[in-house]
This record gives sequence, C-alpha cells and structure tokens, in this order.
Amino acid sequence: MSAITETSGLTAAARIDLVLSDRWVAYPQGQTALQRLEELLRGAQRTRMPSLLIVGDPDMGKTTILRKFMRGRAPTFDAETGRSQMEVVAIEAPPEADELRLYGIILDAVGAPTPTRRAMEAERAVHGQLERLRTRLLVIDETNNLMIGTGAAQRKTLAALRR
Repeated sequence: MSAITETSGLTAAARIDLVLSDRWVAYPQGQTALQRLEELLRGAQRTRMPSLLIVGDPDMGKTTILRKFMRGRAPTFDAETGRSQMEVVAIEAPPEADELRLYGIILDAVGAPTPTRRAMEAERAVHGQLERLRTRLLVIDETNNLMIGTGAAQRKTLAALRR
C-alpha cells in the first residue's frame, strides 16, 4: 500500500503535509533517464567516459530525476580498510562559469577543503579526492549556469569538466 492510502492514523495536518510532499511519479522519460544513469554508473572504466545530458524546460523534473537517482547512494565506510567510498557525487553547478568555483563545489560535496585559490592545485585535489573515494560518477545539476559569464570563463570551465 502506498504512503498516501495509508493515512488513517494521521492528523489532518500530517495528511496535508504528506499530500503536498515531493514524491517520485514514474513516467517513461524519467524511467529511461534513471536507467541510463544506472548504466553509466555500472559501465566499464574507459579513458573517455560517456556522459548524459538531460535537457528540459524549467520545472519539468530534471532535479527530481537526480534526487531519485541519489536515494540510497550515501557515502559508505569500510571499517576493515578504514576507507570511505562515494560512488556518486552530485553537485549543483556554480551560478556562472568559474573553473575554481566548480572545483570548490566538488571538494565541498566530498567534505574536503579547497586547498588554494589556484585552479591547477584545486584540480589536483579534486582528482585525488574522487580517486580516493572511488567515485564512478559525477552528476552536475543546473549545467545551464555554465553558459553564464565570459567566453573565456566558459571555455575554461567546460575544459575542466572534460578533464
């Protein structure tokens, strides 16, 4: 039985909160996107990893797809080895194209400090952290933000994504 139909023991306010809360409603395009994300996550490691761009008008469910995909993907800790693992790292792109800020957001998402104000050192830190955490997939929401800013900043930020 769904959470919506199982409301007999709830107060009126609790039922209203339940009805108004976010929840996943399966639909073909969303299911296809989730399936593709799973394929990317489980795919073989390659020199140039495949990617997926989900495009749609505002409020069409792109972020909801990401949230659904991220459920149950919290970082794990192996007590025997003493190592953490974060198979998927999800971030929101900076509000405009900015290579250093992008690196900072990734480092923040994995709980690491941003070591410097130099992009090359921040890039090394990101690669080191993602490797240490055995990250297989980096998901970036609101990539449209990367088209804001100067042409040079956009090119640098997009090049950082390729690396």
